[in-house]
Amino acid sequence: MDFVSRDFPNAVFLAQYWNADIFGGKIAIHAGDEIRSSCDDDYHAQALEWVLPNIFAPFEAEHSRGLECGSLWDEWMEGMRRQLAVLTESYSSPS
Repeated sequence: MDFVSRDFPNAVFLAQYWNADIFGGKIAIHAGDEIRSSCDDDYHAQALEWVLPNIFAPFEAEHSRGLECGSLWDEWMEGMRRQLAVLTESYSSPS
């Protein structure tokens, strides 16, 4: 995919992969370079996302809005931090 991505430098390639017994991951490639990736190797069940965030969301939003690649990443990360804090606060106590 790196080679194809180099031939289409304006495109962002989003790939998801799984090793059914051990791990899965997501990779965003732009102009032949891996620009973001996440790997979930916390195996709990076959081919099941456990803690793998959807790193594709900001790239898909950028594409649909005609924005530059990577322009929404920081905003998405901050939103993920806020939502994780809300979940932590809401569900960390045994109530």
